[in-house]
Amino acid sequence: MQCFYHTDRSAVGACRACSRGVCRECAAEVGIVIACKNRHEEAAQTLSGLQARAGRAGPLLPLFAGCIGLLFLIWGLLSQPFSLFTTLLGGVFILLAIVSFVKVRS
Repeated sequence: MQCFYHTDRSAVGACRACSRGVCRECAAEVGIVIACKNRHEEAAQTLSGLQARAGRAGPLLPLFAGCIGLLFLIWGLLSQPFSLFTTLLGGVFILLAIVSFVKVRS
């Protein structure tokens, strides 16, 4: 990959904000990512912060899926007449909660 701004130079990485290749002269380190120097440094920092916060939201999926699963499971078991579909849907959500919890923990 070549530098977007200097086509005669090899790129050392891609800008986090625009995904263009940048050479050593055009690259600015923003935390652990690279951005176009004097162009996308602020945007790359914002994107990097958003990604870090999204990683912390990971434990919410198992909790949400487990609550929804229990709700559907109870609803299916207590409905008159018995609702196999709703009960199975609750089981699927509970299974999703278990799988996502194991993934978050590893």
